[in-house]
Amino acid sequence: MLDVKTMFFSMIATSIVLAASLIIALGNRLHDGLGKWALSLCLQGLMFGLLLARGHIPEFFSVVLPNALFMLGITLHASALLEFYGRRLSIWWHVIPTLVMLFCFSALINAFAARNIFHGIVYGSALMGLGVIANRLHDGDKQSARWLIAGGYLMTAIALYVRAIALLLNPTSYNNLFAPDILLNVGYFVGNSVILMTSVGFLVLHKDRAEQYAQRLAMTDPLTGTFNRRIFLELAEKEVARSRRSGTPLSIIMLDLDHFKIVNDEHGHLAGDAVLKQFAQIVLGCLRREDLLVRYGGEEFCVLLPDVEIDRAQGLAERIRHAVSKNSFNHPQSAGKTIRITVSCGVAGLAREEKRKDQHKAEQNLGQSRAKNKADTFEDAEAVLHLVGLADEMLYAAKTAGRNRVVAYPENSTFAMIKRTHMAAQRGAQNIQNAART
Repeated sequence: MLDVKTMFFSMIATSIVLAASLIIALGNRLHDGLGKWALSLCLQGLMFGLLLARGHIPEFFSVVLPNALFMLGITLHASALLEFYGRRLSIWWHVIPTLVMLFCFSALINAFAARNIFHGIVYGSALMGLGVIANRLHDGDKQSARWLIAGGYLMTAIALYVRAIALLLNPTSYNNLFAPDILLNVGYFVGNSVILMTSVGFLVLHKDRAEQYAQRLAMTDPLTGTFNRRIFLELAEKEVARSRRSGTPLSIIMLDLDHFKIVNDEHGHLAGDAVLKQFAQIVLGCLRREDLLVRYGGEEFCVLLPDVEIDRAQGLAERIRHAVSKNSFNHPQSAGKTIRITVSCGVAGLAREEKRKDQHKAEQNLGQSRAKNKADTFEDAEAVLHLVGLADEMLYAAKTAGRNRVVAYPENSTFAMIKRTHMAAQRGAQNIQNAART
């Protein structure tokens, strides 16, 4: 049987080393509950140290205070978990239970069996509740980490309940904290294991969240929260391939804020950033869950619409244009002035004839090699760029025709409008060349 005092030293060392590791490794980044968790580990180490000193210091410090610290450690764990999920626990949830435990254990200071029965029932129930909190609070994170934390609390609760039941059945079974009793040894072993289990589980929660945050940063535009251009091209290729296989429609809308440079020049770039964020929220409010909004560059956005015909895409673009034109944009730097903006839209979609041909081609090529599949993927990428190019050309046509309008290819676009667009582009290029010569 293991020496009880040695196990106490082990629990003290485990608690202090874990707390010190968190503080040293993370420094001023002890947020989202890590600071409270580190504090609870320090309190646990102090608690085990006071228990180990029993017989050498006054009983208030070796009996009453450690039990009060145990309750404070539990409430700190609850607060750390709640803080991780964006919630707060009032300070009174720390103060009142700790004071109640101080009073109760002061009253039971000379009744060893009754004190330990009370300890097992109260703290076992508290840890059981903590396990429920750990398992029920989640925001899409992995279950393994939550189960590790909840399992640790459950193990400790069971150990405390078993010891309380043993004392209820035989109050004289032991009357010494350091007695060589199998239940005490098992309880202390479980306690040491649980310190590691719960702390590792909480760190794994933070690691998973950090990985999710890094992945989200790699996929999204940091200003507007929309997808970035790289992710759009990857997802659009898959949607084009699916559209070709199934013969379903696919449309793209290119959006560009009109005269956005004036907003930045007159109101400042912070106001411009606020306008972009608000604009993205307006567009998202018009979209379905399966639609994809992308910040394509600067003040230009792109919307990918799976299973949407071009006429419906054109109607959606009109709703977006109308919502933006009717909305007012405000920012502290605009000096109380209301910022009004409009948006031009270009719409394009996969032609039905092309989809039927691609579907027939896909059926003929079902048994082709992996090299051919790679070639098909390359064709999908070209199709995406072609669609974007068409939508961008329609966007330029909308700009040329006076802005704040929707031009779709080919439904409401004419060859004359497209020709004017090309001519305007050629004139622009010619002007640049003339300016360079002079």
